[in-house]
Amino acid sequence: MGFIDAVKALYKNYAKFDGRASRSEYWWAFLYFMLIYACLLIGTLLEAGGLGAILTLILSLVVLGTFIPMIAVAVRRLHDYDKSGWLYLIGLLPIVNLYLVYLYVQPGTRGPNRFGSNPLESSAKRPQARGPQSMGTPVPGSHTRIFM
Repeated sequence: MGFIDAVKALYKNYAKFDGRASRSEYWWAFLYFMLIYACLLIGTLLEAGGLGAILTLILSLVVLGTFIPMIAVAVRRLHDYDKSGWLYLIGLLPIVNLYLVYLYVQPGTRGPNRFGSNPLESSAKRPQARGPQSMGTPVPGSHTRIFM
């Protein structure tokens, strides 16, 4: 899953706390949230008059609108590792929250678990587009080599 797909999935599954989320879905969404948050901090530091205030207001609304989906994708990520979503609350403890980071970087359980099917397997079963790459021919200008 790429950056754009992860951001779309973040807002598509706005408050969906059931199911599973792959590592790429979580980390791309996390990067998106951090970029927005960094822009918000920079906007507040600029104090460029009315423009800075408007930018701060807009980005504050975006952060508030992204806060719940970020919790939801984190809970789904814990589900992928077959852990309860309530484990997310240990992130409030200073040192123990490193355990959450450990869980977020681990691969999920293979196959289905009690929270649903593997998100990587369900995306692999989608029909592939028929194009030059899917037929085994390299795309001009790419550095792809095919070994038979």
